[in-house]
Amino acid sequence: MKNIFLVLCLCGLLASAVEPTREIKTASSAELVLIPAGTFAMGSNTGADDARPAHNISVSSFWTDHHVITQESYEDLMGVNPVKFEGDKNPVEMVR
Repeated sequence: MKNIFLVLCLCGLLASAVEPTREIKTASSAELVLIPAGTFAMGSNTGADDARPAHNISVSSFWTDHHVITQESYEDLMGVNPVKFEGDKNPVEMVR
């Protein structure tokens, strides 16, 4: 799941390098940012087993929440914390 967070961060970097960030606000006041399509190298040939080998990843453009949802705020709202990598200030993962 750390890789998913890394992908989102790298996509954000691609977005800022390729075109200005586009944002929208939904009817429910959610602020979304468009992450444009892009390709980048992910992993390492010398890193941990789950990071090998380095390989190219292509991502289609997608909209994502402008703000990170922390495990603390998710648990306050939902009453559960389904994550694998625990930490109140870490982003929530393992959810749809």
